[in-house]
Amino acid sequence: MEAHGSVTTKWKGNILLITTHGSFNIEGINIAFDQIKETVNQKNFPVWSRVDFLDNDTLGSKEVMKVISSSYLWSFQESQCKEMVVYCSNLLQQEMLKNFLRTTPLNIKIFTDLDEIYQYIERL
Repeated sequence: MEAHGSVTTKWKGNILLITTHGSFNIEGINIAFDQIKETVNQKNFPVWSRVDFLDNDTLGSKEVMKVISSSYLWSFQESQCKEMVVYCSNLLQQEMLKNFLRTTPLNIKIFTDLDEIYQYIERL
């Protein structure tokens, strides 16, 4: 099946900025997760932060959401991520992330205002 959804990655010092594009199917999210892992492994920072910008169309099936959860867990448990912030473009994304954090408490802050997240990033 053809992959749907993609990410772009960019480093700002030791902060990884990830921007999502479109809704994901399982093929697309697996490619995105591999891309994130490769990006992090290439830099090999002893400590880093992750910032996700979810566009308005970023969603996926239950299987896709499991891979996203795995990506968050991988960042903290296997690759020295100290903090993550996520910009949610809509209420559904925000509620799904809050539900995930109720069962898997990680150091993830949720933002719904772009100006606020950019101000926060400047302090990381």
